[in-house]
Amino acid sequence: MNQKALAVMNRNSDIPRNIFAIPIWATMLVSVYLYITQYSQLANIGGFTLHITDLLVALLAIYCWIGALTRWHNSAGIILVLWCALLIISFIRGAFGFDVKFAGVEFRQVSLFVALVLFIYFWDDMFKVDWICWNIVILGWAIVGISIARFNLGFDAFVLKYIDFDYEWRSLDSSAALMLGLAALITLNKTLSETLKMKRWSNGLTFVIFMVTLLVSQQRTAILATIVGFAVIATFPPVRYRSYVIIIGTFAIVGGGILLIAAWIDLGENATQYFPRTLNMILFQEGTYGSRVLMWRAYLYNYTTWPIVDQLLGRSFGVPILAFFSSTNEPVELSPHNGYIVLLLRIGLVGLLLFVLALIYALGKGLFVLLATASRGDPPPSLRLAVGIVASQAVFSLAYLLPNEQGLLLAIAFQIISRFSLSSGRTFPALFGDRGRHIRKVS
Repeated sequence: MNQKALAVMNRNSDIPRNIFAIPIWATMLVSVYLYITQYSQLANIGGFTLHITDLLVALLAIYCWIGALTRWHNSAGIILVLWCALLIISFIRGAFGFDVKFAGVEFRQVSLFVALVLFIYFWDDMFKVDWICWNIVILGWAIVGISIARFNLGFDAFVLKYIDFDYEWRSLDSSAALMLGLAALITLNKTLSETLKMKRWSNGLTFVIFMVTLLVSQQRTAILATIVGFAVIATFPPVRYRSYVIIIGTFAIVGGGILLIAAWIDLGENATQYFPRTLNMILFQEGTYGSRVLMWRAYLYNYTTWPIVDQLLGRSFGVPILAFFSSTNEPVELSPHNGYIVLLLRIGLVGLLLFVLALIYALGKGLFVLLATASRGDPPPSLRLAVGIVASQAVFSLAYLLPNEQGLLLAIAFQIISRFSLSSGRTFPALFGDRGRHIRKVS
């Protein structure tokens, strides 16, 4: 058989074997639609408002039901599944105890996220991570195209629903910026892992374009989340790059420290005027960050006044949650603008702790295995990427509830991490792109 035929066979082997690829493709197409229009409503059917994500949830529910009847995994992913169950229970409580319409409207913010987590949990061995990452990089290029179009046509171009006149228009919304950042992490990971020079340079150039587009979007939370993911991936490079990373990292830390000390000695507190705007907002609780801190305090104070049962289990989707600013006693008209606080309010302390436990477990186990393998050679590329994804999404949750489409990447990251054993010597599964690698026993 000639080399061309072999190449075609190898390329086709990376594509899912059956129609289980449809939900992933559909999710990405819907994501592009949402990033362009920033609006998901399709039509009104009687008293029901149909959203485009509702169609995806229905499709995924069918796949998840089939999976629940036929297959279960014994993995760390069960933590995410339990957390998703709490979100569903909160919706059921709100539907029967308050109003199904209001409960449904709020649950829609996480419904696709839940469905994608369950879908990957049951059907992950139908896919190769390399194939999914390839699709996400294509999605990243689509987001770059949206950004370029808005810089030329206006930041409100293609948006179907205007929020208000004071809305701070940007080239990308927070969800699109986060997805672009994660696509950038994928290309960075490929750049470090690739052995062919041409592919390494093409992935590196793609990473630079994605990061420039992300930076000019001024979506500060998505930028910070991407930087954290970048730090995780760059900390565990292949052996051939470690000396470069150490030199660059040392130079950046020492050089930055010297500049900071010199500026502080010369200018005193006035040196902060040269700090990045985002850092100043955090240090002095100014601007949008300062207003968010006030909202967080108002919602947390409200939470402390609830009965113990509500504090543990939360107030179900649909139930109004009122909060008041302590200084003016005026009602807070916006959401908490913090994913962790939203979870605390809706699924209680139990649900919040379960989500935080899932993040800590994934980050802890992932970093432990990366450290163990890095001491003996190149760390597994898929694990390095998975830990970077979890770290970036943990940071993003400080300002936003994770977008619906992020259920795909977070669930994949958990499944990757759960497949790596801390003590056994079994082979890393080929479906995650680390063929033939082993972890020896870690004492």
